[in-house]
Amino acid sequence: SSDRLAALTSGEAQVAQFLSPADMQRVRDSDRLRLWNFQGYVIAQSPMNPNYPPLDDVRVRQALSYATPYRQILEKVYRGFAGPAAGPLSDHAAGFDPYLHPYTYDPAKARALLREAGHGKGFKTTLAYNTADPLGAPVSAQLRSAFKDVGVTLELEPLPPSTYTDA
Repeated sequence: SSDRLAALTSGEAQVAQFLSPADMQRVRDSDRLRLWNFQGYVIAQSPMNPNYPPLDDVRVRQALSYATPYRQILEKVYRGFAGPAAGPLSDHAAGFDPYLHPYTYDPAKARALLREAGHGKGFKTTLAYNTADPLGAPVSAQLRSAFKDVGVTLELEPLPPSTYTDA
């Protein structure tokens, strides 16, 4: 992203896409450059593997969904250049259903679901993220912090793209 921004600001390129949110802010704040920010079809997600305990319990997966600070991630990581998703599809994709995603940030509900699932004292799990995604580390850090507030210790495992896609 920074190489594309450098080419843009130097005049070497007239258009750049896939800039990081920080670089998009720089373009937006520039007197010489213009920012066009279009909605895309990409949905950021952190899939949970339900084949391993305790993620095999739907209440645990629901608890982690309620423990996710959606608005905070949008503001702090995406810096306002993204919107909340309502399910696995972009809001302008065929088949989009705005009522599919019932989760909001609700740590009290997350703790209650964890207690109901027998994990009232919490548990430890690992989140792998792709190091090719420049937002993988900051999003994962937001999740680790939020999950800690409901008693879940999230270990972060940065993986290179070839390993990540095999995981």
